[in-house]
Amino acid sequence: MERTLVGIDVGTSKVCALVAEIDAEERMHVVGVGIVPSRGLRKGVIVNVGEAMTAIAEAIDIAERLSGYQIERAFVSVSGGHVT
Repeated sequence: MERTLVGIDVGTSKVCALVAEIDAEERMHVVGVGIVPSRGLRKGVIVNVGEAMTAIAEAIDIAERLSGYQIERAFVSVSGGHVT
């Protein structure tokens, strides 16, 4: 059985979206990656929601096109001094 995982990392310098398939032997194969410059963040804090959403959507769009998957769910990473 093949499983698919999606991860999104929202950082101050870039936003990355990654799509990977896990095969029957539990090996992960990256099938799509979208990386775009981050916008709307300063020192890990979202300061402009609209710009941040646009950057995230662009990274997801690229990863979807490369992988052939439509992303509906993802593990998301956001870091910063404000996160507890």
